[in-house]
This record gives sequence, structure tokens and C-alpha cells, in this order.
Amino acid sequence: MGLEHAGFKAMFENEINPICANTYKLNIDIDENNVYVCDINDLLKDIEIHNNVTYLDVKTTGYNFEQKMIFSNQEIAYIAMTPNPYCIYRLYKNNTETYLTSICDDCKSLSTNINLLTKTYNDKLSEMQVGFRGAKLAIAPTLSTLSFRQEI
Repeated sequence: MGLEHAGFKAMFENEINPICANTYKLNIDIDENNVYVCDINDLLKDIEIHNNVTYLDVKTTGYNFEQKMIFSNQEIAYIAMTPNPYCIYRLYKNNTETYLTSICDDCKSLSTNINLLTKTYNDKLSEMQVGFRGAKLAIAPTLSTLSFRQEI
């Protein structure tokens, strides 16, 4: 929704959670034929250009740039595991209430480190016969391991 505030129009949406997909359809002007409720890997299996795709994730906030970005452990795992480039587009407000965008195209290293720690944690819990069903991670865009380009 933040991108629409900045003047962008969604042409395609992929969401694995049907409830989230329905919420998205209710709030965003998008052709229902361009909303896919499935795992992104299933969606891309038959697309020949899969190896030429650069993935991106838009993290929006109505606050300033420094507001932490929320990722699920599944998002982090996907970023870490895909051989494709992966960018984070950060959409935020500046002091004059104008939306700005900054792009990070080097999030793989951080995602790989977090994914290894999450996997270790999951394995340790499994040894105790405790299930790990997911987590939300709050990541500061100001981390030294992330490099966002100049504001657009």
C-alpha cells in the first residue's frame, strides 16, 4: 500500500496466505487475475526466465527510515537460499511527510547469517521435541551489513 501512496500501481501480487491475499485485494486496486495465492517457488517452476529474475521486497512504514523492518523467518530463508539477486526497497516518510525510497541490494549475507542461526535454534528445539512454527524478525535498516542507496 505504501507504494501506491508513492504513485506506483501493483500489476502482480503473490501471497502464500489466503487471508492476507484477500486483505490485499480489498485494499489495493489490482486485477484479480494477477493475484496468485501460492508459494512463489510453485509459481515460478514453469517460468523459463526464473534464473534471470531479481527478487525484491518492499518494506514500508509511515515513519522514518530508521524504523525496523519486519521479516518472517520464511522470508529470510528464501532470501538466503535463492541464487537470484534480492533487493529490499525501503519506502518511508521524511520530516516533511513525503514518501521516499531507498534500495538495498546486498541483503544476502545478513539473511544467510540469520537463516543459519534460525536453523540452529529450530534444530535445538526439535531435539527437545518442541516445534518451531515461525518468527517475526525486526531488522534495523541502519545495520552496517545492509547498505541502502541514496534516497529516491
